[in-house]
Amino acid sequence: IPLRHSRTQESELLDIKFVKARREKELRSYGGVLPVSLSSKPGEIEAVLWPEVSKGNAQGSSRLMFSYKGTKLQPSTTIFESLVRLMNAGQSDIMIDSSFWDEEYRISYNRNKSENISSSSSCNTQLFAMQEKHEQSLVKDPFFCTLFLGKLPGDVDESDPSYNLLLTLKVLEGLNHFSYQLSMDQQVCKFAEGHLRSLDDLEVTISPIPQHQFMSSLLTNKLEMQMQEGLFEDGLVPSWCVYLVETCPFLLSFSARWKYFCLTVHRSFMGDEASAPDGSSTPDEASASPDEEEESDAPSEASKKMKKHKVTRDNILESAASMMTKHGSSTKTIEVVFEGEVGTGRGPTFEFYSTVGHELQKLGIGMWRGDNARKAGETGFVRSSFGLFPQPWSSVGTSTRGIELSDVVKKFKLLGHVVARALLDGRILDIPLSKAFYKIMLCQVLSSAIIQ
Repeated sequence: IPLRHSRTQESELLDIKFVKARREKELRSYGGVLPVSLSSKPGEIEAVLWPEVSKGNAQGSSRLMFSYKGTKLQPSTTIFESLVRLMNAGQSDIMIDSSFWDEEYRISYNRNKSENISSSSSCNTQLFAMQEKHEQSLVKDPFFCTLFLGKLPGDVDESDPSYNLLLTLKVLEGLNHFSYQLSMDQQVCKFAEGHLRSLDDLEVTISPIPQHQFMSSLLTNKLEMQMQEGLFEDGLVPSWCVYLVETCPFLLSFSARWKYFCLTVHRSFMGDEASAPDGSSTPDEASASPDEEEESDAPSEASKKMKKHKVTRDNILESAASMMTKHGSSTKTIEVVFEGEVGTGRGPTFEFYSTVGHELQKLGIGMWRGDNARKAGETGFVRSSFGLFPQPWSSVGTSTRGIELSDVVKKFKLLGHVVARALLDGRILDIPLSKAFYKIMLCQVLSSAIIQ
């Protein structure tokens, strides 16, 4: 949404009067006007309204439906964007004047009585049945969900002129991406049926289309322009940006997707505190704790974007966990200061991430499988020819060495937070994860070549 010559900086809340739908008899009326944040979606409003309007308990994740002047509001779109789009229907360039903020908007609500299965759950059900029938692991991938069901995921309007084009591009890019796996699967079936005699015949040669040929410079430039809007960094991301990045990322350049990641990812890491409807303070606004270093002079522009955290070298993992708890969702870049040591900035920060990475690779902590079997009293790091992969849990072998499953799970959770923070701040984390582990984390299919 190009918000040009607007006064959005002067107001962060919309006054909305929620009224019960005319034919709704199972809910109570809501009295008064509710101030709604610009970044709030229908699901967040439902959490506030439901205790006030319900007459009993109801099962399900979506209990209320909202509409504005007879048009249903999409769950994936903010209330603000829905209002702006509906008020400017048919216009390519959306303008917001000062009167927009002075109005009181009426949005009706009613019970969501739809028993239809959501598109994602329906997709999973059909794919599960297909997997049982054909025993094909490839159908677990979201691309095959799109291919077999003949529709894009999400709640996008199928009547939109761009829908069929996006669906076609999604299918073509997926077939190109999985060309090796599909050809290999065909060869394996032929071998199982006896049409191929030698294992050498299983080899296939594929020349896929270069990925950059699927990229759209027009869409990339459009996203770049949208990300320059001040409200984008504040969390007010138009739904088309979210949908395009999540559904058809191949249409956008890596640099654009990386910038989108940096602008939006901090709101996804630590949940609701970054976008609390009640306007509660975020970790950046909270009072400074003893482990933070404060500048005595007036802060410069650079220091306003930095957050310093003091860590202890002897208890580096505990310090890392503390840092992630206090500042994991912070929008500021975190710099590390070692307690009792002189120096701050890039050097100590890079050393911190490197040290944490090495600590999580040590022998005897029960996280990784490796080529080197640990002997009693042996110290060092796990070595693996193909990168680190989680070690299967065995209560018999690990309990004798004093390793608890809960401790291993906590370390993996810490690893996830540290990796996410390193990506957000542009830090280098020295931990060689295997390609198979990366694919599992990204819910991608493991090919036979990677497993071997």
